Amino acid sequence: MVADILDTVEEMLRQKDKLYGDAFYKVWEEYGLTATSVLLSIKLSRLKSLEKRGENAMPFIRDTLMDIIGYCILTLHELTGKKLERRRHMLTEPDQHI
Repeated sequence: MVADILDTVEEMLRQKDKLYGDAFYKVWEEYGLTATSVLLSIKLSRLKSLEKRGENAMPFIRDTLMDIIGYCILTLHELTGKKLERRRHMLTEPDQHI
């Protein structure tokens, strides 16, 4: 079950990387952990709002939770120093991130 969720989140992150490029990493470089705090606060606020809507909001609740997981993964990626590895990959395959 957890592996399936993580596979879905990984695919979501790949799709968003193609759409938005380096957006998270640019914000991270400028604001650091504060960027994640703000992004998660926005998502948690949205989650609270969606909770009040009941069952009809379930797909949006799921998407919001997936976004939260994604931001946490991206943040952990930055905190563990993986960003240099990612940057090298982008330099060798730039069309993957357009």
